[in-house]
Amino acid sequence: MLSRFDQLLRDAVSGNTESQNSFGDMLYEGYKTEQDSKEAFEWYIRAAEQGHGKAQYNVAYAYANGEGTQRNVEEAIKWYSLSAAQGEALAQYVLAKIFIDGLYIERDAAKGLDLLHNPQIMD
Repeated sequence: MLSRFDQLLRDAVSGNTESQNSFGDMLYEGYKTEQDSKEAFEWYIRAAEQGHGKAQYNVAYAYANGEGTQRNVEEAIKWYSLSAAQGEALAQYVLAKIFIDGLYIERDAAKGLDLLHNPQIMD
């Protein structure tokens, strides 16, 4: 019988996006394994490229902060936008804050406020 860790890894390797994201979380946090933000990023990007909203947020966060990958603001905004379009509330909030505060980009408070009040406009 496989341990939960081994089962999660097996499911992640087989392409299950939820398992890929969860395995990335375990690596990022160092839960039941050695902490490895680079390897976590690799699992996040696998799930994100298949449309997993939370993984898309994790990829955006990694790019924005240079965790597990090189910092890349354009990629961060792209992945925050994709995640927000999936309905990920935290991505919607972060993206709105980026526009309102002019973080990384030219300030556009109106667009940021629109995102906060009408997150479905990301669709």
